[in-house]
Amino acid sequence: MPTQSARFRVTLSHAELVYLLKLFGAEPGVGIDRDPFEALSPEQIATAYDTAETALRARNLLRFDADQQPLLADDLLCILDGYVDPMQLVTAYRYANNDRLPLALFGYRRNGGDVIHTRPGDLLHEFTLVHGIEALVEALTEFCGPAVKQRSSRYSTKWLARSCNVCVSSGCFPG
Repeated sequence: MPTQSARFRVTLSHAELVYLLKLFGAEPGVGIDRDPFEALSPEQIATAYDTAETALRARNLLRFDADQQPLLADDLLCILDGYVDPMQLVTAYRYANNDRLPLALFGYRRNGGDVIHTRPGDLLHEFTLVHGIEALVEALTEFCGPAVKQRSSRYSTKWLARSCNVCVSSGCFPG
């Protein structure tokens, strides 16, 4: 992951992500392949949400105002905005040696917020708010592996961002 281009990075548990989405009336998007809550009782789900709220507050990512309205850190709000309603979306999957599930990378663009979403472990979601499409293309190139990285090293990241035909939900990433 391109650390020099990261504006903000956060790792959320599945429960924290689903709690935040529920808090704002949004549905889970890409990157959530299964619902680990489906086998839980309503009481167990409530406990998971309480734990998620406490963890988010402890990391100063969530507060409540005097009227109990949720307040999120600005960068986290930007990440969730891109995740819930991206103007553009790219997904990439690859298998590592002997993995039964693929590794995944998701990129979201919305209102100047460029977000990289990976899953560093089971039921974990890492979101990185980055500076521009070049950082998204760099992350995608790095994710795709050494062969792609080797071929792309002959070109600048800016050139790749302009000429790479990465399919997204609303067309191709603009240059």
